[in-house]
Amino acid sequence: MNTNIQIQNNTSVIITDCRRIIECDEVMVRFETSKLLITIFGKNLRINDFLSGGLEVYGEIESIEMRGHKK
Repeated sequence: MNTNIQIQNNTSVIITDCRRIIECDEVMVRFETSKLLITIFGKNLRINDFLSGGLEVYGEIESIEMRGHKK
């Protein structure tokens, strides 16, 4: 499955294909998709809608890091 990422200004990121949340607090959210490890950094971060297989991260987003982890 492909991962799609939608960024809305610096306030919201919507990701499809979220498989597992690894770490989550107010300044960092780290999770994996089928092929990527994604880390979002910011302030006052919150997550929403994990049960649908997607994930919304909202707050003041400062940076997004993506790394491939599976082939």
